[in-house]
Amino acid sequence: MLINRPNRLVLLILQVGYVWHLFSSTADWVNQAANVGSHFIINNVLQSAFILLWVRSRFWIAELMLVINFFNLMSLYFSHSTPVLLIQIPVISGPLAWTFVALFWDGAAMVGAHSLPARILANVAIWMILVFGTFFLAFFKDWAMGFELTILSACKSFRSTVRAILVEAIACLGAVKITLDCTLQRGVC
Repeated sequence: MLINRPNRLVLLILQVGYVWHLFSSTADWVNQAANVGSHFIINNVLQSAFILLWVRSRFWIAELMLVINFFNLMSLYFSHSTPVLLIQIPVISGPLAWTFVALFWDGAAMVGAHSLPARILANVAIWMILVFGTFFLAFFKDWAMGFELTILSACKSFRSTVRAILVEAIACLGAVKITLDCTLQRGVC
């Protein structure tokens, strides 16, 4: 999830735009920003609790924080689903998309997903991101949510691709080393 850190940083920077809407001269923007304020605060408190628990390897309680935050953000989404885009992305769709992906991420760490059945389940569960995004695109025409989930999915696939390339490169270097060792032992140089 190292690749997702820049995405989280962009999301935090966009939240400054949300705070700017609280002080806007347009009354409608101020009302929309103020209406989602309590959920915004709860989201940031629960994300902070998740991070503190994650770094201390308290994955079960961290997962509970994510589940509570997921329900907080889903209630926010369904009660305020059409604010200004610069309020929706940093406060509603961005955190909801990240929390949804983090549920799987923390869940895998929670159960120690290193066995073959766990990896198979993870490969099936990763498709839930597509189902979740399609749900929001089909029923709510929410392109922001689709875009957020696309970015997170691209980061996941990029990380997996880089890992596979590194594993193959290390395997090739190992094969070259074995070949050179065998050649040098036979004196074929």
